[in-house]
Amino acid sequence: MTQDEIMAMWNSVIKYAPSEVRITEFAKLVAARDYERGFIDGMQKQMQSSVDKAVNRMAQPEQEPVAYLTKRKIGGTEGLLRADMVDKSAKNQETHDFIPLYTTPPQRTWVGLTEEDKKQMAKEANYHWEMTAGEYAERIGQLTEAKLKEKNGA
Repeated sequence: MTQDEIMAMWNSVIKYAPSEVRITEFAKLVAARDYERGFIDGMQKQMQSSVDKAVNRMAQPEQEPVAYLTKRKIGGTEGLLRADMVDKSAKNQETHDFIPLYTTPPQRTWVGLTEEDKKQMAKEANYHWEMTAGEYAERIGQLTEAKLKEKNGA
């Protein structure tokens, strides 16, 4: 909290609170402000952690299939073969479909938010003086989630 913010809070207490409760009211204002700041900082750290995890997952090397589900194109019988036992020669490609199976699904490329997206979300959040920091953070969180789902096809 800056010195100017502290002075503004003190001036508002002097203006509206009776003299016998000014210190108590000021302490309450400071505590509420610190609580909101801590909440916002915590939300930012949590969001950064989620983004870092997503980026780390993207950096993983491309996987090789561990097995293939095979399906005859005519007749539709299915089978399961280990990846090292599959003969995907041209002849077999004509008669079978080979569906690769992975230990974890291949990861899509992550699309993040641009500065323009962030500015647009700040406008859409429609912050006003009656909103608490928690309400604003929740609204920004909802807008961020929706925008990332839209951009990443979820």
